[in-house]
Amino acid sequence: WLVWSWWKPGWIHTAAHGADFLLAASYHTKFPVPKSKETWQAILICLSKQNQTFTAGEEIRLAEIPVYLLLKEKVSSQELTEWISKLDFQNQEPVDYFRWLNLQHFLFTLYFQLRSHQALTEEIEQAIEGKIEPA
Repeated sequence: WLVWSWWKPGWIHTAAHGADFLLAASYHTKFPVPKSKETWQAILICLSKQNQTFTAGEEIRLAEIPVYLLLKEKVSSQELTEWISKLDFQNQEPVDYFRWLNLQHFLFTLYFQLRSHQALTEEIEQAIEGKIEPA
């Protein structure tokens, strides 16, 4: 049991390493543009499968991916706006709260990263603001 309790928190951090891999892959010049949607889906799967809140900046690393897809013109601001607008995370069960909280942190991070790169369009800003909810 002690080994499991030590290892279990480390498991959640795999999201950060997976995000690093997705970022590196999507940043590559030969990364196919049509795979951008699948990359977004992988981020959503990661956010929706967590049973606890991120504790080591995993949401920051996940948010870097769509930012760089946008900056490298592998996704348009319109596509990113649509993806964000379609987000729908339930917050009904206790575990849902942790997933919802991770999503909120992801969206805050996405907002500020886009803003810092001067890539935050009014449409993306509105889509993010429409998904950020009080706890």
